[in-house]
Amino acid sequence: MPLWNLKGQGTKRVTIESMRLSKLDIAEYGSHIAPMCRVFTEMKKYNGKCLELGCGYFSTPLLHELCADRILVTIEQDEEWLKKFYHFSSLRHILSSTTSWDDLPEYSMEWDIVLVDQFPPQSRKVSILKLADKAKIIMVHDTEDFWGDVYGYGDCLTNFKYLIEYDGHPIRTTIISNFIDVTKWIS
Repeated sequence: MPLWNLKGQGTKRVTIESMRLSKLDIAEYGSHIAPMCRVFTEMKKYNGKCLELGCGYFSTPLLHELCADRILVTIEQDEEWLKKFYHFSSLRHILSSTTSWDDLPEYSMEWDIVLVDQFPPQSRKVSILKLADKAKIIMVHDTEDFWGDVYGYGDCLTNFKYLIEYDGHPIRTTIISNFIDVTKWIS
């Protein structure tokens, strides 16, 4: 199935057919779109690899496009869910599954940008801690105080040298780094 479909002869209108979403879906699950775009705007001088932990209707298509000239690795634990995104697979976008988030080989690699948004929620802290000294930027979805106990972030986010929170939405995204002063991005 093609990712981009042209409708009609000679038309310039382009649609993405793989997404059929309601406004409620966008309000509930797309809250990390704006911070993701900001991260890629600020990180355009870097051209290293990106890692997506947990795929989704918002993050995977957007990262696929934002990483047009980068390597993107998407990892998902739910095989059936991952199958919905196979059409994004390419030489520059590798999709793979895992049975456990505890010891991924990707934790030993260096990354420019990482999105942590996988299920189950408790696995996110493990990923964050293992990538703390391997990723220039880590975007963590669902960091609002309400989820603190469920996701078990505890103090792992505030232990990073630099931290900013996108709180323009009730479902928060936090951007953390031990290498890049993301606080300078706030204007």
